Amino acid sequence: MANQAGLPQEVPIASPLLREHLRELMESSAFKGSRRCQQFLQYVVDKALAGQLEDLKERSLGVALFGRSPSYDTGDDAIVRVTASDVRKRLQQYYSGTESAIRFELPAGSYLPEFRAMAVREIPTPTAPAPLRQGRRDLRIWVGAMMLLGILALCGTWIYRENLAREAREKQSPLNVLPWSALFRGGRPVQLILADPDVPAMEALTRARISLSDYANRRYIQNPNLYGPDMQRAFTLLRGVNVAAVDVGIALDISRLAAQESFQLRTHTARSLQLSSFKSEDHFILLGSPQSNPWSELFASH
Repeated sequence: MANQAGLPQEVPIASPLLREHLRELMESSAFKGSRRCQQFLQYVVDKALAGQLEDLKERSLGVALFGRSPSYDTGDDAIVRVTASDVRKRLQQYYSGTESAIRFELPAGSYLPEFRAMAVREIPTPTAPAPLRQGRRDLRIWVGAMMLLGILALCGTWIYRENLAREAREKQSPLNVLPWSALFRGGRPVQLILADPDVPAMEALTRARISLSDYANRRYIQNPNLYGPDMQRAFTLLRGVNVAAVDVGIALDISRLAAQESFQLRTHTARSLQLSSFKSEDHFILLGSPQSNPWSELFASH
């Protein structure tokens, strides 16, 4: 069974033992010389024991531990990878000189710590028969050690499976597929432009096409004085503030993808923009057809 945090019941049981071992690591000579490695190991262990495995990604660690911006380029800034490598070396240094029933490991390429129970050295049997009370105490110690080994084995198995499940979810995420991987991980702002469904309606009423030049210069109707009062009232209703229902659903889906990367997405109606709005290095997502979103003509060659 699992508790409310999504952890198996064995994890809270073993948690005090794991935290005590973490304290021993922090105070050891292997870690005392690096405050950054101490903070890194403390953070990843706390997150693993709390079941907050989504926080153990390179970008999340860079933001939480090293003050990087949510959109920083992990390819150019290797602070998380370098620190993790240093932590692995210090763990190896500690365990090479210290015998411990518990072992923390940070597998290469991962930031999810694994907890292992190590075999303990057998205590030689005394030649003289021990008193009955001493025998019972040794039996309790042996049973406790076996329970600890079992609990730690279950903890390690659960965390390993959670790591595999998390990696599978990340591989299935649209953020790992073009064009979304380029849009939201390219370091540039993204502008989402909703269609203008009033343009096709106005063209149907006037039987005249609204070109990109007319749209950019806000000349939606040629010779408006030629139309009667009823048509004039209809034109006032088609002022570019309406949004297609299908665009709303698409915009919400794209916003969810952007939120997964903590990326700021700016949404605009097509008629609220000017030609100068597109003179930037930003990424643009234009919804609708060329008729309902005349700005798409700017990117026809792309």
